[in-house]
Amino acid sequence: MRAERVIWQREVKAALLHGATYIEWAAFTAACGWSFTAALRSGDGGFVRVAELWGQSVGWWLPFLSALLTMRLFSGERASGTLETLLTAPVSEWQVVWGKYWAAFSIGLFGLALTVVLPLLMLPYLAPALTVATSGAGVALAAAALAIQLALWIAVGLFFSLLWVHSVAALVSSLFVCVLLPYVATLTATTWFSVEWLARLGVPGGGWAAEVAGGLIVVSPWVCYGAGAWCFVFMTVQLLEVRQIRSY
Repeated sequence: MRAERVIWQREVKAALLHGATYIEWAAFTAACGWSFTAALRSGDGGFVRVAELWGQSVGWWLPFLSALLTMRLFSGERASGTLETLLTAPVSEWQVVWGKYWAAFSIGLFGLALTVVLPLLMLPYLAPALTVATSGAGVALAAAALAIQLALWIAVGLFFSLLWVHSVAALVSSLFVCVLLPYVATLTATTWFSVEWLARLGVPGGGWAAEVAGGLIVVSPWVCYGAGAWCFVFMTVQLLEVRQIRSY
């Protein structure tokens, strides 16, 4: 565990010293605020709970934050040659992957936490009547659902960051899997058959977070996202071993 903690500290420190991290946090918060404000201005707050609107607004942008936070984790080190130095240390592939994973997840959680203040700041101006009716429990449930989604999106981004040398390729691949595929699956299901089975898996993510905020809690999406995160972390470790990056 000490090796993972050292790598976690190394990655978090590097992220906090990198100006791009703050830009990514700011852009993510602004995008979520724009979506949340648009939903309130359209009048949805009169029919849908505020916590549900918040969960759905943040859920759409969460894969973008994850892709930005992870795209340089491995690809940047491979391009600069620092990954060789890291892998010459007495650490295993599991420790390297877990350390980087938890670092990205921690930074992503902080970005998610920043968006929690959106309802508190915007409701008094955009919908004063809804301020009192806002459920703290609903926001907490939505945040928990978004956190388990974040766990999967970070794992996906970490895998593609190792798969590709160029960080842009890792970014595009991560967004393709985390954003495009779920919505294509939803669109196809809507056209050809019932979407009930997709809903049971928590797809799309924003819609599922809104349902959780409303008190509709089903076990299967939590299991699906958790198992998916574990599978991508496992595949990242295997890729690190199979490609024998230590010899590069």
